[in-house]
Amino acid sequence: MYVHGIRYFFLHLPHERIFPSATAGELVVKSLIYIIIMAKIVTFGELMLRLQPYNYERFVQCDHVEFTFGGGEANVAVSLANYGMDVAYVTKLPTHAIGQAAVNSLRRYGVDTSKIVRGGDRVGIYFNEKGASQRGSVCIYDRAHSAIQM
Repeated sequence: MYVHGIRYFFLHLPHERIFPSATAGELVVKSLIYIIIMAKIVTFGELMLRLQPYNYERFVQCDHVEFTFGGGEANVAVSLANYGMDVAYVTKLPTHAIGQAAVNSLRRYGVDTSKIVRGGDRVGIYFNEKGASQRGSVCIYDRAHSAIQM
């Protein structure tokens, strides 16, 4: 379906107005670049709360943790938005203050959050301990009953 949509868009692109003096080969390349630039990218995944000790402390050593929001697809959306792409993120988050903070963390970078569904009771959490030297990083997930699973 998506490939058909691109093919339809390519065939119905007003080539002569956008690229008036392009040869056939140039037309294909320029049209594909035009499609990539004009496309809206949508990522779908779970935006999670990341809790992490300061610096390179271990969980058993720390008294305080810092929190941010992350998730593979959210990170991709933010990176693409930083490159000027039109990106939307789809997920489900609770309506409370933590859920809103998660939405705001994406908006801050220009990611379209209008497709985020609100509901459920909790945000998935992951605890991350940064590795140091020979010690690898440790990541512990707490995703049971998060909003996206409901």
